[in-house]
Amino acid sequence: MGVVDTVLRDNPVVRAVSARVAGGDYVHAGVDAAVALTDTGRWVSFERVDTEEPDVVLADAVGLARALFDAGLGGVSEIDVFPFDLGEERLMVLARACAETRVDLMLGFGDGADIDITWELADRLRATGASVGVTLSAAMRRTESDCREWGDTRIRLVKGAHQPSGGPIFRSTHEVDKSYVRCARALIAGSGMASFATHDQRLVEIVEALADKRLRLPGTYEFALYAGRRDAEQQRLLAGGHRVRVSIPLGPDLLARVVGNLVQQPSALASGVLALVPRRSVAG
Repeated sequence: MGVVDTVLRDNPVVRAVSARVAGGDYVHAGVDAAVALTDTGRWVSFERVDTEEPDVVLADAVGLARALFDAGLGGVSEIDVFPFDLGEERLMVLARACAETRVDLMLGFGDGADIDITWELADRLRATGASVGVTLSAAMRRTESDCREWGDTRIRLVKGAHQPSGGPIFRSTHEVDKSYVRCARALIAGSGMASFATHDQRLVEIVEALADKRLRLPGTYEFALYAGRRDAEQQRLLAGGHRVRVSIPLGPDLLARVVGNLVQQPSALASGVLALVPRRSVAG
């Protein structure tokens, strides 16, 4: 039996969380994960990873925002959605719920996303009082310009696994990496709470160096990583005063997604899965 099976079989608390997920209680399973992670000083972001009907996704997202608020986690939590999967009417409902619960709303970047439409949508959503961020892909040639223009807003910068529409893109990994650095420089020069989503150690260190040069203090920007990935690096960043936001998958694949993220790091599997377990449950 492999390490994945052993962890899931032998730990009763992991089995309990698994039962919640299997029973469809994604919201409370997600809150359990958030409690465990925020207890360590991390911030959290939730991404729906299955393909439920839009009304189901909306209901779960609104329920999650309220549950996070009730758990005292509204100010350190974020919900990540793909805007064109939900539609503007549902997004307005979610934005109002996020405003009421102090949960941030991040607009994700899926295949075929149109960034101009996304910027306009973000402005309308902010009218609800919600804190709304936009995800930009360094693979897009226009992103450096967008980072300069919108650097005073909240932007999450990713390398870009999806193929966006709305302009030419960089094709090679090397060109995307160079674009990421240029975009990071523009964001560090701005005043917004930039979020640098990357597991590339070299890029993390470049962002830190750019921030030092611009006298941007740790905590005035953040690094975003997946739950269970690069835990030692997360600890290093936390020790340096950085804000670290951990992405938690929401849906029936909550545990499976985290385990999948750890395939390349089997030695970290147990700690990664146990990161989804509330400390109070382990202690009690």
